[in-house]
Amino acid sequence: MSQRAYRYNHNFSKESFQRSLIALQHIEHQIECFSPYYNQTQLKTGIQKINKGDIIELTNQRKFLFDIGWYTLVIINNENQLYMSLDCLLEHLENDQLCTIFDFQLEVNYWQHQLDKSLEERDREKFFTASEKLNHYNNIADFNHSF
Repeated sequence: MSQRAYRYNHNFSKESFQRSLIALQHIEHQIECFSPYYNQTQLKTGIQKINKGDIIELTNQRKFLFDIGWYTLVIINNENQLYMSLDCLLEHLENDQLCTIFDFQLEVNYWQHQLDKSLEERDREKFFTASEKLNHYNNIADFNHSF
C-alpha cells in the first residue's frame, strides 16, 4: 500500500467516519436561516461556499419544518455549522458533488490497486488510466489537509 493511500485511513474516528462526506467539487450551496418560531416571512437566504475537498460531518441534530421538510446540522471542516436540508444533501450526492469518506477511500484504494496491477502487467494504457483517476482523487484530498 502506498504511503499516500495509507494516510487516508487514519484520521477519522469510526463514528465520524460513518457520518462524513467529502466535496468532490466546488459547490455554492443556498442556505436558509430561520428562527425557531419559523414562518415564511422570517426566512433569510445566503450562500455557503463548499470547496473541493471540504469535509462535511452530519450531526444527530435535526429539525422538521412544516411545508419545507427535514434539516440536519452539518459541520464543515470542523469550523462552520449550518442546517442543510436533507433534499439538498441527497441532490449533491446524486449529482456526484459529494460522496461519503468511505466511498472516497474505496475509490482511492481501487485505483491504487489498478495502478499496481498495470505495472505488474506492463500495460501502458491501463497505467495511464489508473494514474489519471488516482491523481484526480489525490487532488481532491490535497484540497483538504486533514487527510
